[in-house]
Amino acid sequence: MTTSPHGPDIVGTVFEEGAAEIARSYAVALLNVAEAESSTEPVLSDLDELAVDVFRDQPEFARLLTNGMADAERRDQILIAAFEGRAHPTLLRFLRVLNRRGRLELVPLIAQIARSLWDRRNNRLPVTVRTAIPLDDGQRTVLRERLVSLTGGATPILTEEVDPELLGGLVVQVGDQLFDASIRGRLRRIRSELARGRAGEIRRRTDLVVD
Repeated sequence: MTTSPHGPDIVGTVFEEGAAEIARSYAVALLNVAEAESSTEPVLSDLDELAVDVFRDQPEFARLLTNGMADAERRDQILIAAFEGRAHPTLLRFLRVLNRRGRLELVPLIAQIARSLWDRRNNRLPVTVRTAIPLDDGQRTVLRERLVSLTGGATPILTEEVDPELLGGLVVQVGDQLFDASIRGRLRRIRSELARGRAGEIRRRTDLVVD
């Protein structure tokens, strides 16, 4: 499998109540084993790709692995046939454990949590950058340096998106913080300021009439 530097998008996936806690336990166990074997990055990269390429992009196959086949032994054979020699051996062993315990449907959530935990352990911060046109190498370097300064030394892990509607500039999402330096964002702020100014002027005129 090829390396995927970013975690999978699992928006829209529905899990049973308490699944996050269960998935976290599996994610921690996988990280501990992979870290002990010095194979964390390849294992997580293969897990990310599995969550996207199979559980998101091949829903029929994903359903077959999760609830479309009652026979765990048959599912185990499918896992071996599909991923042996393609996925990291540690990940394949992990998938077979999940299969025996009837938890394969948690793979996307485990992938997301494991990646987040690993980034936190290594002081890495996922950052989403939206620009009107693709960044060049110089812009990317400057942005990384500014993000390191902004986040107190954390290593930014960039996800770059191109959005022509921004008109120019960029929008940076760091955790729950949004930094909008796009032309579209500036226009929106100007409109907001003008609206507030008009509202203030109306209030002042009303006060004069009342007085």
